[in-house]
Amino acid sequence: MPAFEARLGRQGVAALLQEARIVSALSHPNIVPLYDAGEDDGVFYLVFEYVEGHSLAALIRENGKLETSRAVEFAVALAQAVAYAHERDVLHRDIKPANVMITKDDVPRLMDFGIASSATAGDAGSRLLVGTPFYMAPEYISDGIYEPSSDVFALGVVLYEMLTAERPFRGGDSRETVQRIVEADLVPASRLNDTVDEHLDALLAKSLAKRPAERFAGAAEMAAALAAYLAPADTPGQAHAGHGTLDYLLRRIRHKGDFPALSATISAVNRAASSDREPVAILCNSILKDFALTGRLLKIVNASNLNQFGGAIGTVSRAVSILGYDTVRNVSMSLLLFEHMHDRSNALALKDQVVAVYFSG
Repeated sequence: MPAFEARLGRQGVAALLQEARIVSALSHPNIVPLYDAGEDDGVFYLVFEYVEGHSLAALIRENGKLETSRAVEFAVALAQAVAYAHERDVLHRDIKPANVMITKDDVPRLMDFGIASSATAGDAGSRLLVGTPFYMAPEYISDGIYEPSSDVFALGVVLYEMLTAERPFRGGDSRETVQRIVEADLVPASRLNDTVDEHLDALLAKSLAKRPAERFAGAAEMAAALAAYLAPADTPGQAHAGHGTLDYLLRRIRHKGDFPALSATISAVNRAASSDREPVAILCNSILKDFALTGRLLKIVNASNLNQFGGAIGTVSRAVSILGYDTVRNVSMSLLLFEHMHDRSNALALKDQVVAVYFSG
């Protein structure tokens, strides 16, 4: 990838190469590594790993707003990558959808750290704003200060754009855009996407606060807050422990398309376990559509320690009544995880061990 350092002086070039050496040391699953930087016939260049996939910008342009859970998952991964870089004193400086690659496995990877931007911004006396206006933080626009919280602001803009297919602050031209970033109030994403709730609106507002001190303390804190939103911790005494993990898995399956039959069954089980109004018949009909789940439940309910229920149990409805929704949900979730294992022999062995655990009471 060619860099545009023709306007840099000798000090700027030295800063560029020094920054490139630092960035090349970054190794994170959500960062596209920099392999090389140098000069060829007066042109400075950067060489990144080739990533098979498409940019987040292209994804939004072609498909519009992303599913809420998918957008937040991407934001968590990107914030973790930025936090990793910040721990090593590396700022990105140009976080935007065009600099995020989505791999064929649906993994977001941040690329093109603002090496040239850093070198330019570091020139003594320079007040040239370097980067993409839509994603610039207010303090950078007003005072030329770029700090870790400025990357947090850009991450918030990217998340907002994934959720709404719109940028939070947009003017008719660059001048109006940066003015709106500094002065305009944030329009809640929920007004543009009815799947965004108040909690997520609040997280976005925190990441996009005008004052750096009012934002997340860092990218790591932002990642943790968004991850907690995806899989909220269960409160003490909650009847259905583990729903957060199950809901997270279901969200992953929904947009990845993994195990569609199992996903539908587990969704039905989860709905039934969360409500005392769901008829048992609806749950049983869903279970009967999955032969593996039906067999496991009947095997467990007919274990020796359950003989007090009158011998062999041959119907799913009776099995559900005896085992309860929690056990049915746990068995369903176990089957899902084992189906995802690449080592089939180990998966079968683990399935048997799980059944043995239920046998033991």
